[in-house]
Amino acid sequence: MVALFKARIEAQLAHQLKLRTQELWKMRKGKKKLPFITISREFGCRVYPIVETLQDKLNRLTDKEYPWAVFDKEVIHKIAEEHNLSETLANSLDENQRSQMQQYMDHIFLGRPNEYKIFQYLTRVLIGLAEKGNAILIGRGGCIITKNVERGFHVRLIAPFEFRKEKIRDEMGISEDEAVKLVTKTEKEREAFVEKYTLKSIKDPYNFSLLINSACYSLDEIAEVIIYNLKIKGYI
Repeated sequence: MVALFKARIEAQLAHQLKLRTQELWKMRKGKKKLPFITISREFGCRVYPIVETLQDKLNRLTDKEYPWAVFDKEVIHKIAEEHNLSETLANSLDENQRSQMQQYMDHIFLGRPNEYKIFQYLTRVLIGLAEKGNAILIGRGGCIITKNVERGFHVRLIAPFEFRKEKIRDEMGISEDEAVKLVTKTEKEREAFVEKYTLKSIKDPYNFSLLINSACYSLDEIAEVIIYNLKIKGYI
């Protein structure tokens, strides 16, 4: 199911980028900015079934001319690596949006070595998608990078280590010891990646609008909790 949804995300990439750079979206100047969501998670918390449900529910609740789309790390990397795609997205922003993006990039990347180049492109993509709105951005430090973009809602999925370890063990068919090592290793790598490139900790709760303990809710309930909070904020 996850593989099918991830394939669907990538298959829709060209269509979703075209929508976000066409005149209809550019003509929103002067109207209320469309919201966006970032979702971060501790390794072992399921995310794709949640965002699939969340996307479907949001698209039933909001304007069909501006559909919600999901962008995960593979898709975000693909946009960043294909320079013409990230340029098209950046150029579709208005002058104020581009200025704010450049200020953020100067603050983070000025004087840093070339190895940070690809993350500069990732940053442009994440901010560009957030500025366009009606986007669900998964991972890659999106909550930190887009923190100053208006009408963002930042979610962190957490769960006890035992819960996450058992999920990974059962889903991957590996031993308990292997699951412990994998969860520990992957979590450290994710934390190190975000801290290296953003100079912030992904574990800092103040980076988020909402923390959800995945062990306490079904996948559908998590989607409903997010939607309920978006309604409270007046975003939908």
